[in-house]
Amino acid sequence: MKRRPVLTASLLFLAGCTATRLGDDRGANTSGDRPDTLRFAVSDVKGLKTLEANFGAFRDALGRAFDLPVELLPLETPVAAAPALLNERLDLVLAGPSEYLMLRARAKAEPIVSITRPGYHTTVVVRADSGITSLADLRGKTVGMHEVGSTSGHIGATKLMQDAGLAIDREYTVVMVGDDGERAVRDREVAAWLDSSSRTTPVLQAEAARDGELVELDRGEPLPNDIFVASPTLAPTFLEELRATMVAEQQALLAALTASPGNDKYARSELVPADDNDYNGVREMYFKLGIESLIQ
Repeated sequence: MKRRPVLTASLLFLAGCTATRLGDDRGANTSGDRPDTLRFAVSDVKGLKTLEANFGAFRDALGRAFDLPVELLPLETPVAAAPALLNERLDLVLAGPSEYLMLRARAKAEPIVSITRPGYHTTVVVRADSGITSLADLRGKTVGMHEVGSTSGHIGATKLMQDAGLAIDREYTVVMVGDDGERAVRDREVAAWLDSSSRTTPVLQAEAARDGELVELDRGEPLPNDIFVASPTLAPTFLEELRATMVAEQQALLAALTASPGNDKYARSELVPADDNDYNGVREMYFKLGIESLIQ
Protein backbone atom coordinates (compact mmCIF):
# COMPACT_ATOMS: atom_id res chain seq x y z
CA MET A 1 0.00 0.00 0.00
CA LYS A 2 1.08 3.57 -0.66
CA ARG A 3 1.08 6.42 1.82
CA ARG A 4 -0.98 9.40 0.58
CA PRO A 5 1.86 11.98 0.51
CA VAL A 6 3.77 9.93 -2.06
CA LEU A 7 2.97 11.82 -5.26
CA THR A 8 4.24 10.92 -8.68
CA ALA A 9 6.43 13.56 -10.23
CA SER A 10 7.76 10.88 -12.54
CA LEU A 11 4.21 10.47 -13.90
CA LEU A 12 4.44 13.85 -15.58
CA PHE A 13 7.68 12.84 -17.30
CA LEU A 14 6.06 9.60 -18.42
CA ALA A 15 3.12 11.56 -19.81
CA GLY A 16 5.40 13.53 -22.09
CA CYS A 17 7.12 10.36 -23.27
CA THR A 18 3.79 8.63 -23.87
CA ALA A 19 2.30 11.50 -25.84
CA THR A 20 5.06 11.31 -28.43
CA ARG A 21 3.80 7.87 -29.39
CA LEU A 22 0.17 8.88 -29.91
CA GLY A 23 -0.62 9.10 -33.59
CA ASP A 24 0.78 11.51 -36.17
CA ASP A 25 0.66 15.29 -36.34
CA ARG A 26 -2.66 16.63 -37.55
CA GLY A 27 -1.05 18.09 -40.66
CA ALA A 28 -2.68 15.49 -42.92
CA ASN A 29 -5.70 14.95 -40.67
CA THR A 30 -7.76 18.03 -41.44
CA SER A 31 -10.02 19.01 -44.28
CA GLY A 32 -11.55 22.42 -43.78
CA ASP A 33 -13.25 22.68 -40.40
CA ARG A 34 -13.59 18.93 -39.83
CA PRO A 35 -10.82 16.41 -39.10
CA ASP A 36 -10.46 13.56 -41.56
CA THR A 37 -10.20 11.12 -38.63
CA LEU A 38 -11.49 11.52 -35.09
CA ARG A 39 -8.93 10.24 -32.58
CA PHE A 40 -10.55 9.07 -29.35
CA ALA A 41 -9.15 7.97 -25.98
CA VAL A 42 -10.46 7.12 -22.51
CA SER A 43 -8.46 8.58 -19.64
CA ASP A 44 -8.52 5.53 -17.36
CA VAL A 45 -8.27 2.68 -19.87
CA LYS A 46 -4.81 1.25 -20.54
CA GLY A 47 -3.93 -0.92 -23.52
CA LEU A 48 -5.47 -1.13 -26.97
CA LYS A 49 -6.94 -4.59 -26.31
CA THR A 50 -9.01 -3.38 -23.35
CA LEU A 51 -9.93 -0.17 -25.14
CA GLU A 52 -11.10 -2.10 -28.18
CA ALA A 53 -13.12 -4.54 -26.06
CA ASN A 54 -14.88 -1.84 -24.04
CA PHE A 55 -15.17 0.96 -26.60
CA GLY A 56 -15.02 -0.70 -30.02
CA ALA A 57 -18.80 -0.58 -30.46
CA PHE A 58 -18.89 3.03 -29.24
CA ARG A 59 -16.15 3.96 -31.70
CA ASP A 60 -18.24 2.55 -34.54
CA ALA A 61 -21.37 4.39 -33.37
CA LEU A 62 -19.41 7.63 -33.04
CA GLY A 63 -18.12 7.20 -36.58
CA ARG A 64 -21.64 6.73 -37.90
CA ALA A 65 -22.91 9.76 -36.01
CA PHE A 66 -20.27 12.04 -37.54
CA ASP A 67 -19.68 10.22 -40.82
CA LEU A 68 -15.98 10.07 -39.92
CA PRO A 69 -13.53 7.25 -39.29
CA VAL A 70 -12.73 7.06 -35.55
CA GLU A 71 -9.42 5.77 -34.23
CA LEU A 72 -9.00 4.45 -30.70
CA LEU A 73 -5.79 5.59 -29.01
CA PRO A 74 -4.69 3.95 -25.73
CA LEU A 75 -3.08 6.03 -22.98
CA GLU A 76 -0.39 4.70 -20.67
CA THR A 77 -1.42 7.23 -18.00
CA PRO A 78 -4.36 9.64 -17.70
CA VAL A 79 -2.06 12.67 -17.79
CA ALA A 80 -0.69 11.56 -21.15
CA ALA A 81 -3.85 12.94 -22.73
CA ALA A 82 -2.84 16.54 -22.00
CA PRO A 83 0.22 16.82 -24.27
CA ALA A 84 -1.53 14.65 -26.88
CA LEU A 85 -4.43 17.12 -27.04
CA LEU A 86 -2.08 20.09 -27.22
CA ASN A 87 0.15 18.48 -29.84
CA GLU A 88 -2.84 17.68 -32.11
CA ARG A 89 -2.43 13.92 -31.78
CA LEU A 90 -5.73 13.39 -29.98
CA ASP A 91 -9.18 14.90 -30.59
CA LEU A 92 -11.67 13.54 -28.06
CA VAL A 93 -11.28 12.08 -24.56
CA LEU A 94 -13.73 10.55 -22.11
CA ALA A 95 -12.49 11.61 -18.66
CA GLY A 96 -13.49 11.38 -15.03
CA PRO A 97 -13.96 14.59 -13.02
CA SER A 98 -10.38 14.68 -11.71
CA GLU A 99 -8.89 13.97 -15.12
CA TYR A 100 -11.12 16.66 -16.60
CA LEU A 101 -9.71 19.28 -14.25
CA MET A 102 -6.18 18.32 -15.20
CA LEU A 103 -6.94 18.38 -18.94
CA ARG A 104 -8.80 21.67 -18.65
CA ALA A 105 -5.88 23.29 -16.81
CA ARG A 106 -2.96 21.83 -18.74
CA ALA A 107 -4.38 21.39 -22.23
CA LYS A 108 -7.24 23.93 -22.26
CA ALA A 109 -9.46 20.98 -23.18
CA GLU A 110 -12.91 22.00 -24.37
CA PRO A 111 -15.82 20.46 -22.41
CA ILE A 112 -18.21 18.84 -24.90
CA VAL A 113 -20.92 16.85 -23.10
CA SER A 114 -21.19 15.21 -19.69
CA ILE A 115 -22.29 11.63 -19.21
CA THR A 116 -24.37 11.21 -16.10
CA ARG A 117 -23.66 8.43 -13.60
CA PRO A 118 -26.69 7.83 -11.38
CA GLY A 119 -25.61 6.37 -8.06
CA TYR A 120 -22.01 7.58 -8.38
CA HIS A 121 -20.75 8.44 -4.90
CA THR A 122 -18.15 7.51 -2.31
CA THR A 123 -19.05 4.59 -0.04
CA VAL A 124 -17.50 3.80 3.34
CA VAL A 125 -17.20 0.07 4.09
CA VAL A 126 -16.30 -1.42 7.48
CA ARG A 127 -16.32 -4.83 9.13
CA ALA A 128 -19.65 -5.60 10.78
CA ASP A 129 -17.82 -6.64 13.96
CA SER A 130 -15.61 -3.53 14.10
CA GLY A 131 -17.74 -1.62 16.57
CA ILE A 132 -17.63 1.39 14.21
CA THR A 133 -21.08 2.90 13.90
CA SER A 134 -20.34 6.40 12.57
CA LEU A 135 -17.63 8.29 10.73
CA ALA A 136 -16.69 9.94 14.03
CA ASP A 137 -15.56 6.50 15.24
CA LEU A 138 -12.78 6.62 12.61
CA ARG A 139 -10.97 9.36 14.53
CA GLY A 140 -7.42 8.19 15.25
CA LYS A 141 -7.73 5.21 12.92
CA THR A 142 -6.26 4.24 9.53
CA VAL A 143 -8.54 4.25 6.50
CA GLY A 144 -7.95 2.95 3.00
CA MET A 145 -8.62 5.05 -0.11
CA HIS A 146 -8.13 4.17 -3.77
CA GLU A 147 -5.37 6.39 -5.18
CA VAL A 148 -4.18 9.98 -5.09
CA GLY A 149 -6.47 12.19 -7.18
CA SER A 150 -9.23 9.61 -7.60
CA THR A 151 -12.52 11.51 -7.65
CA SER A 152 -14.47 8.99 -5.58
CA GLY A 153 -11.63 7.13 -3.89
CA HIS A 154 -9.69 10.17 -2.64
CA ILE A 155 -11.28 13.58 -3.31
CA GLY A 156 -14.86 12.57 -2.50
CA ALA A 157 -13.68 10.29 0.29
CA THR A 158 -11.75 13.10 1.98
CA LYS A 159 -14.68 15.50 1.65
CA LEU A 160 -16.94 12.94 3.28
CA MET A 161 -14.54 12.69 6.24
CA GLN A 162 -14.21 16.47 6.39
CA ASP A 163 -17.99 16.96 6.42
CA ALA A 164 -18.10 14.56 9.39
CA GLY A 165 -15.74 16.87 11.29
CA LEU A 166 -12.54 14.86 10.83
CA ALA A 167 -9.56 17.08 10.02
CA ILE A 168 -7.41 16.15 7.02
CA ASP A 169 -3.97 14.74 7.99
CA ARG A 170 -4.55 15.23 11.73
CA GLU A 171 -7.39 13.08 12.98
CA TYR A 172 -6.98 9.98 10.84
CA THR A 173 -4.34 8.29 8.70
CA VAL A 174 -4.80 7.47 5.02
CA VAL A 175 -3.17 4.67 3.05
CA MET A 176 -3.74 4.20 -0.66
CA VAL A 177 -4.88 0.62 -1.25
CA GLY A 178 -5.63 0.73 -4.99
CA ASP A 179 -7.74 -2.25 -6.00
CA ASP A 180 -6.94 -4.01 -2.72
CA GLY A 181 -9.47 -2.19 -0.55
CA GLU A 182 -11.81 -5.11 0.08
CA ARG A 183 -8.99 -7.34 1.30
CA ALA A 184 -7.43 -4.56 3.40
CA VAL A 185 -10.60 -3.91 5.40
CA ARG A 186 -11.44 -7.60 5.61
CA ASP A 187 -7.98 -8.35 7.03
CA ARG A 188 -8.20 -5.39 9.42
CA GLU A 189 -5.27 -3.57 7.83
CA VAL A 190 -7.56 -0.54 7.68
CA ALA A 191 -10.55 0.33 9.83
CA ALA A 192 -12.57 1.47 6.81
CA TRP A 193 -12.42 1.30 3.03
CA LEU A 194 -13.56 4.46 1.20
CA ASP A 195 -14.03 4.06 -2.54
CA SER A 196 -16.34 4.47 -5.52
CA SER A 197 -19.80 2.96 -5.34
CA SER A 198 -18.97 1.18 -8.62
CA ARG A 199 -16.29 -0.79 -6.77
CA THR A 200 -17.97 -1.21 -3.39
CA THR A 201 -21.51 -2.07 -4.49
CA PRO A 202 -20.70 -5.50 -6.00
CA VAL A 203 -18.77 -6.39 -2.83
CA LEU A 204 -21.61 -5.33 -0.53
CA GLN A 205 -24.19 -7.14 -2.64
CA ALA A 206 -22.16 -10.34 -2.41
CA GLU A 207 -21.77 -9.84 1.35
CA ALA A 208 -25.51 -9.48 1.80
CA ALA A 209 -25.96 -12.88 0.18
CA ARG A 210 -23.40 -14.45 2.51
CA ASP A 211 -22.47 -13.77 6.13
CA GLY A 212 -22.40 -9.97 5.89
CA GLU A 213 -18.87 -9.59 7.21
CA LEU A 214 -18.58 -6.20 5.48
CA VAL A 215 -21.25 -3.50 5.69
CA GLU A 216 -21.82 0.03 4.42
CA LEU A 217 -21.16 2.62 7.11
CA ASP A 218 -21.93 5.80 5.17
CA ARG A 219 -21.99 7.31 1.69
CA GLY A 220 -21.20 10.69 0.19
CA GLU A 221 -23.25 13.03 -1.94
CA PRO A 222 -23.51 12.42 -5.71
CA LEU A 223 -20.24 13.16 -7.50
CA PRO A 224 -19.85 15.15 -10.75
CA ASN A 225 -20.41 13.47 -14.10
CA ASP A 226 -17.79 11.98 -16.34
CA ILE A 227 -17.19 14.21 -19.34
CA PHE A 228 -16.16 14.16 -22.98
CA VAL A 229 -13.55 16.81 -23.77
CA ALA A 230 -11.99 17.84 -27.06
CA SER A 231 -8.75 19.32 -28.27
CA PRO A 232 -8.73 23.14 -28.28
CA THR A 233 -7.07 22.98 -31.68
CA LEU A 234 -10.28 21.76 -33.33
CA ALA A 235 -12.28 24.34 -35.25
CA PRO A 236 -14.99 26.09 -33.19
CA THR A 237 -17.60 25.00 -35.70
CA PHE A 238 -16.63 21.37 -35.25
CA LEU A 239 -16.64 21.71 -31.45
CA GLU A 240 -20.24 22.89 -31.70
CA GLU A 241 -21.02 20.02 -34.06
CA LEU A 242 -19.59 17.61 -31.49
CA ARG A 243 -21.80 19.03 -28.75
CA ALA A 244 -25.00 19.08 -30.76
CA THR A 245 -24.55 15.72 -32.47
CA MET A 246 -23.56 13.75 -29.36
CA VAL A 247 -26.68 14.95 -27.53
CA ALA A 248 -28.92 14.37 -30.55
CA GLU A 249 -27.50 10.89 -31.21
CA GLN A 250 -27.19 9.84 -27.58
CA GLN A 251 -29.57 6.91 -27.80
CA ALA A 252 -27.39 5.13 -30.36
CA LEU A 253 -24.15 6.22 -28.69
CA LEU A 254 -25.17 5.05 -25.22
CA ALA A 255 -26.53 1.76 -26.55
CA ALA A 256 -23.15 1.09 -28.15
CA LEU A 257 -21.28 2.21 -25.03
CA THR A 258 -23.22 -0.09 -22.71
CA ALA A 259 -22.98 -3.06 -25.07
CA SER A 260 -19.76 -3.89 -23.19
CA PRO A 261 -20.10 -5.24 -19.61
CA GLY A 262 -17.06 -3.12 -18.79
CA ASN A 263 -19.27 -0.04 -19.07
CA ASP A 264 -22.10 -1.15 -16.77
CA LYS A 265 -21.63 2.05 -14.75
CA TYR A 266 -23.25 3.91 -17.67
CA ALA A 267 -26.34 1.68 -17.80
CA ARG A 268 -28.71 4.52 -16.76
CA SER A 269 -26.71 7.42 -18.17
CA GLU A 270 -27.66 10.38 -20.33
CA LEU A 271 -25.56 12.80 -22.37
CA VAL A 272 -26.15 16.35 -21.15
CA PRO A 273 -24.57 19.77 -21.81
CA ALA A 274 -21.29 20.12 -19.93
CA ASP A 275 -20.90 22.85 -17.30
CA ASP A 276 -17.43 23.57 -15.95
CA ASN A 277 -18.94 24.97 -12.74
CA ASP A 278 -20.16 21.50 -11.79
CA TYR A 279 -16.54 20.58 -11.00
CA ASN A 280 -15.74 23.48 -8.67
CA GLY A 281 -16.29 21.35 -5.56
CA VAL A 282 -13.66 18.88 -6.74
CA ARG A 283 -11.27 21.77 -7.53
CA GLU A 284 -11.72 23.10 -4.00
CA MET A 285 -10.82 19.75 -2.45
CA TYR A 286 -7.59 19.56 -4.46
CA PHE A 287 -6.51 22.81 -2.81
CA LYS A 288 -7.57 21.68 0.65
CA LEU A 289 -5.54 18.50 0.18
CA GLY A 290 -2.49 20.47 -0.92
CA ILE A 291 -2.30 18.67 -4.27
CA GLU A 292 -3.53 21.52 -6.45
CA SER A 293 -0.39 21.21 -8.59
CA LEU A 294 -2.00 18.15 -10.19
CA ILE A 295 -4.72 20.32 -11.76
CA GLN A 296 -2.62 23.40 -12.60
